[in-house]
Amino acid sequence: MSKSENVQLLEVDVAKLSSKSENVQHLEVVVAKPSSRNDDIEVTSSCPHTWYRVHCRLLPDLHIQVRLFKNSVSLSDLVGFNNTGNVCIWPSEECLAYYCLENRTQFSGSRVLEVGGGMTCLAGLLLAKTNVAKQVHLTDGNSNAATNLQDMLEGDQVNLGGGSTEVSASMLRWDDVEAVEHLKNSFDWIICADCLFFDSGREGLVTAIQQLLTPDGVALIVAPNRGGTFTQFENSARRLFDVQVQTNYSPTIWEAHQRWLEDPAYQTDIHYPKLMMLSNKSCS
Repeated sequence: MSKSENVQLLEVDVAKLSSKSENVQHLEVVVAKPSSRNDDIEVTSSCPHTWYRVHCRLLPDLHIQVRLFKNSVSLSDLVGFNNTGNVCIWPSEECLAYYCLENRTQFSGSRVLEVGGGMTCLAGLLLAKTNVAKQVHLTDGNSNAATNLQDMLEGDQVNLGGGSTEVSASMLRWDDVEAVEHLKNSFDWIICADCLFFDSGREGLVTAIQQLLTPDGVALIVAPNRGGTFTQFENSARRLFDVQVQTNYSPTIWEAHQRWLEDPAYQTDIHYPKLMMLSNKSCS
């Protein structure tokens, strides 16, 4: 495909924080709906994809490209190891991406792992584009999402521009003991967006993060409370980590949240992501 002609515009625009439809919303990282032009659709293994151009208003000269799956989602699309990351880019991922860009200097020279990043690992990719981190490894536990990440990186279709940051992608399930052990103590930072929904996954995620982080590493978890799932994960994490929870972690995101409170359809519990920071107790 022609990257100049067949790429959609995907800015993340903080003006729209909530996800009230299956389409990607706008959060300072402006996300436009795919056009209906047939030449904008790439079909791989009988699965249509659309390419988007992404930029963030915080850093106007920063651009990447991402490939998203088809817009229409059936019930069967949600079957498998947490296939929700194949549905859309969730607002928590956009908030995490914006937070990482706002605070990019803290990742200087670090090895960064994104877990459960879905089909784009938007936060990890945008961070990689800044060329601040030494290494960014993008992962998801769903094979379709992981394949999409690897395909995007092949030939630098994502447009990282051959910077100094080493970028890679793989499938990683946090219940895969062997895979987690292989990467033990490998990362200074772990970033994760909206991976707390499923009851069966929270304890495993806590354990995996503890193993994957270096002794003085930090994990950033961004997710809405969503019926208490955030708090349940927090309680589990406190067994192994020192935990800090921030509600107002970005002036821009907080301002967007305040504007959306005027909308009757906006519900803080499911629409507003909080930030949790985890660090090993031994390093406190």
